[in-house]
Amino acid sequence: MKKITTQNKGKGRAIALVAAAAVAVVALVICGAAMAFNRLVAVYERQCCLTDAGEQVEIITGKILPTRLFINHFNLTNGVNLAQLPFAELRERLIRDMPNLRDIKIVRTVPNRVRIEISERIPVVRVIGAGANANPNYTADSEGKVFWYPRRDTTLLPIIREVKKNTSTAGASLSGMSMAALRLLEAASDPEFAALKIQEVDTFKQDYLFATLGDSSRAKIAWEDMESNTKASRESLHRQLKRLSQAMKSNVAAGTKLWNATDYGVPGRIYANDPTKAE
Repeated sequence: MKKITTQNKGKGRAIALVAAAAVAVVALVICGAAMAFNRLVAVYERQCCLTDAGEQVEIITGKILPTRLFINHFNLTNGVNLAQLPFAELRERLIRDMPNLRDIKIVRTVPNRVRIEISERIPVVRVIGAGANANPNYTADSEGKVFWYPRRDTTLLPIIREVKKNTSTAGASLSGMSMAALRLLEAASDPEFAALKIQEVDTFKQDYLFATLGDSSRAKIAWEDMESNTKASRESLHRQLKRLSQAMKSNVAAGTKLWNATDYGVPGRIYANDPTKAE
């Protein structure tokens, strides 16, 4: 019995030694792999340093925002390690703080080169709030995003006049009747409705929009579910604009100064010299 016990103990020690050796080998392999990985990372990061920013950085901007703004924001100067810059965080912060930016695309093709493509919002309307102090430089794009834009470049854009002071500020989005006014202007820009030439839309009424047309006449315009952007609403708006355009082209009511395209009276009929008058 003693001999058998001694043999078992010897086998146990051998197994323990083999296991310990295996653990040591695995630890050494892991340690070696980690060191090799860290060295590779260090080599890669050294390759990511900017040595000639003018050559290694490409920034494609829009019309308004200068290249220098993005160079400063992303700190793209000689000596900077591109691998250590938090591009995603910096991108989100800039888009949040600058409403005129639609998107920023950042592309790194090789370790020490970066290309930044800037997409600016394009104004399609001017947005003017009520009151003498309303900011004349606020505009909105086709998505209804409000942002500042130099007035010299927007003088020919149609105007949306809002009911209250400071209803829309830079970074906000148009809503309610103001968004309906934007959809009206967008639909009216179709060549089919060239006769309208809408210059301005007032949103001071809850059940219709008051538009100033190209011949200086005015029109009350309403359609189905105005504040929604559904297919049915868009089709209703298209029908209403088509009727109004046909009425203006007919010359049956030449000299009309006020049109009613709100389905007042008989649905589908456009009234000239609106019997309900402007309010």
